[in-house]
Amino acid sequence: MHKTVLAALLLCTFTPGPSQIVRQDMINWRTYRQGALSNARGTLTNVFETQGQFESYWERVNGNIAGKLPTGGIDWGKEKLIAINLGPRANIGHEVIVRSITRVRTGEIQVLFQEQLPLRGVNYPQIQVSPWVLVKMDRTPGLITFKGETVNRLPGVIQGANSRCCGDVCRCCNNCGCCGEEH
Repeated sequence: MHKTVLAALLLCTFTPGPSQIVRQDMINWRTYRQGALSNARGTLTNVFETQGQFESYWERVNGNIAGKLPTGGIDWGKEKLIAINLGPRANIGHEVIVRSITRVRTGEIQVLFQEQLPLRGVNYPQIQVSPWVLVKMDRTPGLITFKGETVNRLPGVIQGANSRCCGDVCRCCNNCGCCGEEH
């Protein structure tokens, strides 16, 4: 009987509590930068593991049209950058955001991104844009794949990547781009 109690105590001592359990499918990430202008001629997805790779991409794809090369805030030993460019769109109502980055299988991480279409009934200036987003993520092993979808914007709901939490209206985790949803 004494051995049974001791075994139970040891099990309780080494069993993780709810705050110690880490979901293996969740990847820590956040939006780093985004913009509406680039030189991309179509949809491009890129993963950068070094500053040199990122600088080469920026010069080639975003260049002067997107502004100065973003620097700082990236620990290349612990993080990597993801870039998504949509390519030319007819007006400023188009935006690209990352909705999630999750491990979908052993060795595969999926980046789910959305092209958000202009609001219906709004007359946007007809200025050609080429939306892009940069996302920082933990340096996690695995093949990174991309899945894109096109969605209609909802009137009155802020859905942009920089609005992860829309004021006091919602509670969002670091791995969702939700607004108005409870988690």
